Amino acid sequence: MFFGFLVSLSSTAIVMKVLQERGEIETLSGRTMLGILIFQDLAIIPMILITPLLIGTGSPPVSSLPLQVLKVAVILLIIVVSAHWLVPAFLYRVAKQRSRELFL
Repeated sequence: MFFGFLVSLSSTAIVMKVLQERGEIETLSGRTMLGILIFQDLAIIPMILITPLLIGTGSPPVSSLPLQVLKVAVILLIIVVSAHWLVPAFLYRVAKQRSRELFL
């Protein structure tokens, strides 16, 4: 399962660079690939949380389940807050530099 986690993810930066070089970022397939890459980036969070369970010798105790759910909720809250306020402010500052590669 862990090997499957490793193989299933691709590098967003590398794929976006290739799409930019080909001029396919604004096409339907380019936007679709970007959506898939963002989903992969978000899918790493549950993978990171599941990985310690793969090491265990038995099933995890049920009492730790609420703590795991709380961790996921906090991480998702941080992602939503970052996406709404922090990332746009950061990207605005990067865009002011007028460097296409820096923005990517």
